[in-house]
Amino acid sequence: KTILELRGVQEQAPENPVVWRLMAFAYDAAGDADEASRALRGAASIDALYYPEYVRYLLSRGSRAEARRAMEAFVSVPAAGLRPMTLRERADLSQTLGRWPDALSDRRVLARSGLPEDLADLGFLFARLGFTEDAAAIADQLIGPDRPESAVSAGVSILLESGMVGEAVDRYLAAR
Repeated sequence: KTILELRGVQEQAPENPVVWRLMAFAYDAAGDADEASRALRGAASIDALYYPEYVRYLLSRGSRAEARRAMEAFVSVPAAGLRPMTLRERADLSQTLGRWPDALSDRRVLARSGLPEDLADLGFLFARLGFTEDAAAIADQLIGPDRPESAVSAGVSILLESGMVGEAVDRYLAAR
């Protein structure tokens, strides 16, 4: 009954991504994962805000190849057209799927905000990929006497992740 009611609403408002998302939940609750997936794809095609949920749904179903195809469409959306939260989710999903160039690109865009969390995410990604100098440069931006403790901690952790233990200790003590 719920699905039939939502279909009626969907016919009246086919460009409303919320309706598509509700359809996905209704199909999923009814045990029809394929239709739920199609409905989430519909929501994402209308508003990129729904791509993260769509990709995560596919991953939760074990549909990694389909999730990769969905990510192709998601990364084709220009970063400037995404809300920061959605761009963070895209970077996270890119990392999950091993799409390192896409993850780096999105993390760089986010780091331009200067928010410690976004700088830290970029620094940790640099460290993970072995870009030690880039990771250290991000740590430099996070560590300082006027920076919040959480930023200093993140900067020190980035240095540790990069194998720069002595530098991490020295920088932490100097920032105190």
